[in-house]
Amino acid sequence: MSTPALLDPAVVHRLGRLRLRLRRRIDGRFVGGHPARGYGSSQDFTDYREYAAGDDPRLLDPHAWARHRKLLIRQYAAEDTAAVTIVVDGSRSMTFAGKARAARQVAGALAVIATSSGDRVRVAVAGTAVTTGPWYAGGAGMAAALARLGRELPAGGGDEPAGNGGAPAGNRGTPAGDRGRPPGPAHEVDLVAALDRIRRQGQRGPMVVISDLLTPAWPQVIARLGADRGDALLVHLLGPDEIEPAITGDVRLVDAETGRDVELAVSDSTLARYRATRDAWFDGIARACGARGVSQVRHVAGQAAETLIAVELRRLGWVA
Repeated sequence: MSTPALLDPAVVHRLGRLRLRLRRRIDGRFVGGHPARGYGSSQDFTDYREYAAGDDPRLLDPHAWARHRKLLIRQYAAEDTAAVTIVVDGSRSMTFAGKARAARQVAGALAVIATSSGDRVRVAVAGTAVTTGPWYAGGAGMAAALARLGRELPAGGGDEPAGNGGAPAGNRGTPAGDRGRPPGPAHEVDLVAALDRIRRQGQRGPMVVISDLLTPAWPQVIARLGADRGDALLVHLLGPDEIEPAITGDVRLVDAETGRDVELAVSDSTLARYRATRDAWFDGIARACGARGVSQVRHVAGQAAETLIAVELRRLGWVA
């Protein structure tokens, strides 16, 4: 039985017309289309410096000599390719409510844009072990990246339904958790350590993390994401029932990471406390991202990845 395509070919074609935009200068290794630190041979003039023995005399500015009797070299901006790293959270909570497939689709859409922009991209899955794929570039790289994402899941096999016999499963915990913290206990996956390891491997550049952040360590995750000078993006991926639970009455909630369960009577006041906790959590994430210079967008599993890219990331200035 063949695996269904991760992204529709028409969607891939439309995404291929978009280009990755970076706000910060990069330390690239290959000539490309993004502003780089230092100087290069683009058409954008940036500065002068005094002539030194060995400089190409063709770079001398005759107007500077005519006006100031100084030998000055014109310097131009450098333009390099970006090395984009996409990190997919591979905890078990990501296998519920369609989040696993949604994460792969978002990663695939970003890989299409990066390779179409002339950049290199790699996809790392942060599960119980960190799986870092190869660098992909060009049309062949795009196809290989999509094929790999189409075969692999972040963790545990496949997407599981949001409920189990009427009781929602997943890393939910009790809705009445501490304010400002997500409604659920820790991952079995140490996403902070995974990010540290990934950052040490290979060339640094723009980094994207796709995660539900259902871990008490989410402030450290954001801190690691924003630790470098490069562009950083958090795609906060949630299931519909994690935003607005569709449960009432007596239920048993099972934690996806630990297997622990809790019996709960869900009333209007319980849901109100859940919403207050959720909103405080969202506010805390937004503040942490702002403090670290991390761009952030929320994505609900089931929504089109193309809409996220073409609308939300365009609004943030990540694509054009």
